[in-house]
Amino acid sequence: MKKIWNGIQPGISLAGRGFGWLFGKPDGLLCALAVFMAAEYLTGFLKDVVQKQWPCELGFKGIALKITVFVYVAIGNIIDTQLTGGRFMVRKMVIIFFLAMEGLAILNNGSSMGLPVPAKLQKLLLLLKEG
Repeated sequence: MKKIWNGIQPGISLAGRGFGWLFGKPDGLLCALAVFMAAEYLTGFLKDVVQKQWPCELGFKGIALKITVFVYVAIGNIIDTQLTGGRFMVRKMVIIFFLAMEGLAILNNGSSMGLPVPAKLQKLLLLLKEG
């Protein structure tokens, strides 16, 4: 077992280094984005179940869009680390923009199921989206 683990460790280390190079440090913003994306996907699925309309194509499109968001985050991180001297502003702006978009989508999914939307929360997310 130890021999197998010793063989796997370099791969895990390489994957971690690649993740760090692509997306930057897994800070609170990146973790929040991942949670918001998962919550938006889940609430979208639940909305479709409640409304009795679950087309599979939309589910796959949603996953493709979320992967594309992470591509944008990676591009922002690479711009920050390679072009701006490590100021880390582009990555943060990309993440905050998509946090707002995902947050608005979560609110939209909830309101489509009949849940009330807190006006102040919606206003805050719209302000973040507009920058």
